[in-house]
This record gives sequence, structure tokens and C-alpha cells, in this order.
Amino acid sequence: MPVIEEELSRFKKDVAEHVPNSEVICCVRSSVQVRLVRTDFKTLLVQMQFPADYPASPIVVELKSKTIPGKFLDGLVSAIDSEAKKLCGQKQMLAVVKFVRTFMDENPLMACSEELTYIRRHLVRECDEIKVNRKAGTIMLNIVERKFNVCFKSIIPDNYPLDPVRLEVKACSLPPEFKLYLAGQAEEIARQCTQAPLKPKPKAPPFVPAPSLQRVVAFIVLECARVYPTACCPLCKAQCFPENPADIVEDLENPQHVERILCNHLYHRKCLDDYIKTPPFKGGKKCKAKGCDQRVFHERWNLSEKLAEDRWAHQEAKRRELAEVVEFLGV
Repeated sequence: MPVIEEELSRFKKDVAEHVPNSEVICCVRSSVQVRLVRTDFKTLLVQMQFPADYPASPIVVELKSKTIPGKFLDGLVSAIDSEAKKLCGQKQMLAVVKFVRTFMDENPLMACSEELTYIRRHLVRECDEIKVNRKAGTIMLNIVERKFNVCFKSIIPDNYPLDPVRLEVKACSLPPEFKLYLAGQAEEIARQCTQAPLKPKPKAPPFVPAPSLQRVVAFIVLECARVYPTACCPLCKAQCFPENPADIVEDLENPQHVERILCNHLYHRKCLDDYIKTPPFKGGKKCKAKGCDQRVFHERWNLSEKLAEDRWAHQEAKRRELAEVVEFLGV
């Protein structure tokens, strides 16, 4: 029996025994097709054709997928070709399918290859550090701005992108409240990518889970790690944080303590306190950062318009009374 016919006759049985979560779609001399499934997103169709001098030459392999990016598949095909060349003169079909299956099992990052490429090209600078562990499915990033840094690990779950990316902040030279906000907001962004809203908007299209890695990393890098160390107070125009993270003011009552308001802009405590307590109060105080103009919200300055105006009027009355006494006494 010729080699090809013998290999084809046993192929379905061999695949069923040695390759889990697989299905032989077609098994004829002109074309062999096997579907491999790891998750709903990690699904591949392996197509193989025999060259004229098979098995002296490597089998020809093509990969197709509705979810895995084409560039990633091209790279995997190159790896398969190299593996098949080692098997010239031997049966290759089962070995190729097992190789692809093993690759799928050991590479959690295959589901986010395009996002990882974007992160490398657009979010990471020369001063930063990125370490990718493909088998563990983790991406470690250390983002450096001035003398500040934010180091965090992104963990890609097996069922990504249907499950959200997980985040672990390993080091952060920003104040603890900033680290807490960064981690909590990143987790919320990832959740919103994968969980439908409890109260969807009327006539909104059906919810479809979206990849969360790029969005989470972009938030941490572009809205936190790059911004906070260089931010200036919109009122006094001075830089909020000192040059050295070791000199950060931790005392909440210190005039130079840095406060973050809801719109994510930073102020010195005294600057913000004076601004919020000074009229006009109608319509609420607006953020003075360039191009923002959102209303100022902060848990430490949670006053209604009337209460803020009443307090200011009371303080002004006391100030006038004191000034009159001083004038009367001629002090």
C-alpha cells in the first residue's frame, strides 16, 4: 500500500486517540482538513496537501480561522513548515496536527497577538521594559516617566477575550491612593469589555464582548503612568509632584498634597481648597484644566452650591467684623 493511502487509512483513528477536541472534516488524497478547538475564540482549521514527492518533501499546510489574526497564522505556518522538514521521509500528518494542538495549548497569548503588537509599537518607549511569557500567558510592563514608574502584570485567561484580562500592580512610585485608583479603574474597564451592562440603553444593539488587554494597558499608560508624573496644577501652574518620588507629600492636610478629582486632573490641596471655597458657586465649580470644563467632584469637597455660598458669606462676615475691630482699635 502506498505511503499516502496507508497514512490516510489510519488518520481519523489516530487523531481521535491522540488529539483532543479535534474533528477530521475531510480525509482524501487531494485534501486533508482537521478542526482544532481550544475555546470558542481559539479555533483553527488545519488544511494539508501532499506534494508530488511526499514524504520526501514536507507536507503543505494552510491554517484558517475566523478569530485568530492572519499575521499570527502566517507565523505559525512558518513554524509548522520547519517542523515538517524535520520529518521528511516519515509520516507527517498526525505529527503536524499534534504540533498545532500543542502550540494552541501552550500559547495563551495567541488570542491577543494584535493587541500585543499595538502595545509594543504605540505604548512602550525605549525607557520602558516589557517581558512576555507566552507559555504562562503574562505580559509584564514597567512604564517609566521622569523618576516615576508603574510596573504591572497583565494575565491573559484561557477563555480570552470572553473573560477579562487580570491585572496585578507589582510596583508603583505614585501615592497609594493613585495606585488604588489605577488598579480599580483598570479592573472596571476590563469588566465593561466582557460583561453586558445591567441597564442597557434603549434600542442599544446586543452586547458583544470585546478584547480588554489593549484598553486596560492604554488606560494605565496614557491616562496614568505618563500623565501624573508630569501634570501641573491648573491653578498655580506648578508641577504637582516633586522631581523625586521619595519627596512626595503624604500628609493629607499639607497645602502641597496632590488631589485627583473625578475628571482625572490633579491639583495641589490648597489651590483646590481655595478655588472651591471662592465664588461664584452657581452651576458648580468647573475644572480649570485646559479643555476640560467638567464639574469638580471630590469626596473631601462635597458641598452643595447653597452650603458653599453660605459658608463663604459667613467667613466674609467674620473677616469684615475682624477688620472693623482692628480699625477701631488702631492696631
